[in-house]
Amino acid sequence: MRSKLIAVALSAVAAVAATAAPAHAEPYPVISSCGTSTDAFCLYYNSNNGGSRVGLKINCRNYDYCVNNPHVDPRVKFTTSGSGSGQAVKNNTASVYNYYYGVMRVYANSEYAGYFDNWPAYGYAGSQLWYGNLNSTYNNNASQKTLSGA
Repeated sequence: MRSKLIAVALSAVAAVAATAAPAHAEPYPVISSCGTSTDAFCLYYNSNNGGSRVGLKINCRNYDYCVNNPHVDPRVKFTTSGSGSGQAVKNNTASVYNYYYGVMRVYANSEYAGYFDNWPAYGYAGSQLWYGNLNSTYNNNASQKTLSGA
């Protein structure tokens, strides 16, 4: 009887372990690729959309604590090959490309504070482009937020 209970308990543990997420899973919603199909706000290490990049699909109060995954470093980092790969995004972003469907604001400080740069939605036909070098927050950026109706 005791051996049957142990066998049942081991089977239950094995079933739970098989369905658990692996420790190396990609932290949602940071993505490496950037493009029209991603709907991401892409941050670049270098000016003129150069160097390594990372895409985000969320508001982020602080680039140092944006990734909510206990198995990875919580800081958002540039993920693709190129200059700046593996560097933290906070205070290292020089340019952006907004593939997101709304206006995105990049702030100098955490918690959506301080001076900022606005980036229109992808394909915006007005006087501003949806990509380019940061101005007020060039290499001095800490958070980002979507704006509704802006």
